[in-house]
Amino acid sequence: MKKSPLIAGALLGVSVLGLGIAVAQEGPGGMGRGEGHRPPAPRLAEVDTNEDGNISLEEIQAKETSRFADIDANGDGLVSAEEVLGFEEARREAERREREARRTAEMIAHLDTNEDGVLSLEEFTTRPREMFSRIDSNGDGIIDESEREAMRGQMRERHGDRPHGPRFGENDRGERGPRPE
Repeated sequence: MKKSPLIAGALLGVSVLGLGIAVAQEGPGGMGRGEGHRPPAPRLAEVDTNEDGNISLEEIQAKETSRFADIDANGDGLVSAEEVLGFEEARREAERREREARRTAEMIAHLDTNEDGVLSLEEFTTRPREMFSRIDSNGDGIIDESEREAMRGQMRERHGDRPHGPRFGENDRGERGPRPE
């Protein structure tokens, strides 16, 4: 079976692009991890296996051989479009799980007032009670339509066109900062 020039070109492009991003991340003024929209590239330290501060062709080839083996799901020494798709889908799913784990840890840390790493019922329900009390402006234990409309107006005022408020650990401007006491 003849190798597809399209697949070979795509793999080569991803490899070269990944190396370029890795170098940019390490250099002054580099993008840094988590910025931009490209998947994270191998860090310079991951490619520089002999830790001499330089990247040799042999080190690049070793990294790409390892990446090829990761993509070659059936181990036949050939990479098909299906294998590339499967590899990319698995990578995206792993990144999604990692993001969710981070967000969950942030949520627990934000609500965990005694900092024991777990949430009690009291800690879990404190924030909703506080929010309810702020919205229930007349203190009657019921949030009526006028209180809901006032809350919507405050949210629009604070967040403008953002569809949601700040994430756990963010202030009203979307900046990360210390947890409120």
